[in-house]
Amino acid sequence: MNKPTLDGEQLVAISEVPTLLPARHGKRLHMSTVYRWVLKGARVKVLDSAMLGGVRYTSLEALQRFMGTSPAELIEARRLARIRATLSERGLTNPRKPADTRRSPLDRRQR
Repeated sequence: MNKPTLDGEQLVAISEVPTLLPARHGKRLHMSTVYRWVLKGARVKVLDSAMLGGVRYTSLEALQRFMGTSPAELIEARRLARIRATLSERGLTNPRKPADTRRSPLDRRQR
């Protein structure tokens, strides 16, 4: 089934936007953040959206304009995040970079 389009843009339900964007620090973007981008904006930009049949939609192109990235870059970033998560779940991490490089607050105080 083809995705719905409006004015040549691929529509995406607002509830699906967090799955399209890469996770940050292992956490997904919260849906309320996307609604805030639609209603109030962020950094002088507002995410374009439309209400159709009681469901609010945006488009991949609107996300591109809002985020300043291309849809291909969004898809590629999401794909790489999935690969990293799968490798991490299987215990395969980068041997050059230890899994836990963060220091505890106690280590910082001893300096």
